[in-house]
Amino acid sequence: MRARAAYAEGTEAANTNTSSGKEAFDRYAAVSGPTLEKVGGRFLLLAPFESALMGAEEDWDLVVVGTYPDSKALLALHEDADYRSVYPHRSAALERQKVFACSA
Repeated sequence: MRARAAYAEGTEAANTNTSSGKEAFDRYAAVSGPTLEKVGGRFLLLAPFESALMGAEEDWDLVVVGTYPDSKALLALHEDADYRSVYPHRSAALERQKVFACSA
């Protein structure tokens, strides 16, 4: 996470930003979690990153694993107006991220 949230230039949030990356992420998480549940998904894991056991060494702050009943639910999350309204907080909070989609 960024030390200081980095909102897109020209937005009101960029002009008034005094938030840390964690504070911005917490604003995102307060809405994204309930919205995930609303579309039928749930979190399996939300935990601090410790280390890589195999492969290249990487430095992360957080690992989040969620599950959805199907791909329609995943798409519904990203189409939800509440979720879309808080997504800029996620972008501002995170310096970098990796998102993987898998199916069983």
